[in-house]
Amino acid sequence: MWAWIRLPLELERRTAWADHPGQLPIVEGTVVKVAVERLPGDRAPKSMWS
Repeated sequence: MWAWIRLPLELERRTAWADHPGQLPIVEGTVVKVAVERLPGDRAPKSMWS
């Protein structure tokens, strides 16, 4: 598993931020990559970013 901590994330003007006046803030967040070795039914596993 990989993780990037305190990564600066840029917000987009939609949903809760759609009516925000002025520039949108840049917030810190954590991005985690999750990978599995195998899946049921012989499916090929893919990485997932969350």
